[in-house]
Amino acid sequence: MSKKDKPATSKQAKSIHLPIQRDWNIWIIMGLAVILYGVTFGFDFVLDDEIMTRGNAFVNKGIAGIRDIFTHGTLYGFNGMNDQSYRPLMLANFALEKSLFKGTAGVYHFFNVFYYALASGLFYVFLKKALGPDSLIPLLAALIFVAHPIHTEVVANIKSRDELLSFIFVTCSLLYVLKYALDGNRTKDLIISLVFYLSAALSKETGLAMLGLVPLTLWFFTNLKPGRIAGISAFYLAPVAIYFLMRGSAMNNMFFASDINDIINNTLSGAKTSGEWFASRTMILGKYLGLLIYPHPLSYDYSYNQVPLVDMNDLGFLISSVVYLVLAGCFVWGLQYKRIYAYAIGFYAVMLVMVSNFLTPIGATMAERFLFSASAGFCLALGWGIVVLAEKFQISKNILYGIAGGILLLYAVKTFSRTQVWATQEKLFKSGLETAPNSARAQNHYGTYLRMLAEGIQNPNDKNKTEHFTEATKYYQKALEIYPEYTEAQYNLGVTYMALNNTEDARLAFEKTIKIDPGYEGALNNLAIISINKKDYQTAIAYWDQLLAKNPNSFDGLKNCASVLAYTNNLQKALEYYERALKINPKHQGVIDNIQKVKARINQTAVPFNSVQ
Repeated sequence: MSKKDKPATSKQAKSIHLPIQRDWNIWIIMGLAVILYGVTFGFDFVLDDEIMTRGNAFVNKGIAGIRDIFTHGTLYGFNGMNDQSYRPLMLANFALEKSLFKGTAGVYHFFNVFYYALASGLFYVFLKKALGPDSLIPLLAALIFVAHPIHTEVVANIKSRDELLSFIFVTCSLLYVLKYALDGNRTKDLIISLVFYLSAALSKETGLAMLGLVPLTLWFFTNLKPGRIAGISAFYLAPVAIYFLMRGSAMNNMFFASDINDIINNTLSGAKTSGEWFASRTMILGKYLGLLIYPHPLSYDYSYNQVPLVDMNDLGFLISSVVYLVLAGCFVWGLQYKRIYAYAIGFYAVMLVMVSNFLTPIGATMAERFLFSASAGFCLALGWGIVVLAEKFQISKNILYGIAGGILLLYAVKTFSRTQVWATQEKLFKSGLETAPNSARAQNHYGTYLRMLAEGIQNPNDKNKTEHFTEATKYYQKALEIYPEYTEAQYNLGVTYMALNNTEDARLAFEKTIKIDPGYEGALNNLAIISINKKDYQTAIAYWDQLLAKNPNSFDGLKNCASVLAYTNNLQKALEYYERALKINPKHQGVIDNIQKVKARINQTAVPFNSVQ
């Protein structure tokens, strides 16, 4: 066993501190992170950024909203849904920045870069604690981590603050459990580690996976016996229990209950056989490893059908199977000898397993952000590999630095170029057309961008308005060619046809939408409006009744249907619908006024009726 492969001993560890102020390497690492991503300070909100920030009612309250953040699901402040993720520390982080710094896009991007620099620096500190102060591996691994292009989504996308915070807390937790094991079993260090572990889970659920890293870390980097390692690891079940108690008390459902099985989000949900299920998931694991080794091309979207399902005869599945079997063998072999490469493999596997779709379906086929924490294992393995090769072939330090520098330069150039596409919604969606041409969602996203661009043009006679709407229909049609049952694209196509005054095509698009999803509210509402324009009031009422059967608390459905019922002299039912609408929105003056008018008409008082504005 080489010196680099030896686990830290208790004697060795006593001389190891966290000399952040005296170690210039950590500042080099953090400085590189700022240099690579400082350009993002001027970036806008993209994708789901607004959902988690200025579109979230609790975040907009600032510090005053933190109580609500911890007692509700992540999306409750945006759409009232309380059955999806539970990531209160992320939202609390945003709320604090909202109170202190007004919560502009630039502020949120600034702190994303700050937390990325901090995460990279802490990764270095952890590896120094594990491998010793004289090892070159921590510096190489941390620099590779900073420069790796796979991280561009996490750093440039504000919404991915959850990944950053979770990784920071995971690293801190591992650091302090090592301090506990190596520096005299101080209870304080163990408690700090447990608090950091709970914080990782409260930042993002995948932080729970760290439970598997605790025994691995203690095994590889201490001389503790297996029984003692198991005893320490058992303490980490307490934060797991606390997390689920908090989640259970805050949410309507303990686990995800939304659209994780929607094929447009997760292509894997369309697997028809167990063989297809297994082969496709394994093939995706191979793609993940491929992106770590050769991060090109990168894409913000990998949804249906950019990564098609495969069977067990697929070459990608076969290659991936062989590679992972070899990695498993290396891990088992290295485990007994406490080899660094085996720890790197274990780190990668543990942090990837929860987002692999193997344990449970998740809300995406694959995503670069899912590799963020797991990539630390790859970076450690690559740093170790460079050092081992240098030792084996007696390469001079200058050549070693040249090899490492070449890898870092290639990664940094790719990172800088890839970061640029996250600057605006337009650039990002345009990039998706190139990097994910077979994704129905990428086509739909760009169509919606064009449609909203057209809607923002106030002059109805501006030819750009018509051109943008017309161009948008082409992208919606492409999305539907890829996935004909894509309700969102079908609905968006109908909305665009309405904007172009193409009523008949709009009607057909909305009818196709409700054929796929009979309760699609927007399509039902628009079909009712089209019917009203044709003076077919009974058909309009039928569509709204269908909408209200799906969602009895639809304010617009109740209000609009009540207007038509009143117009057609079905006054009692109109009054009932208006009163239901008023319970939902008690301050809506138009509804209040029309309730009075309907009551007056019921009492045969001659008061003219106008529809709600």
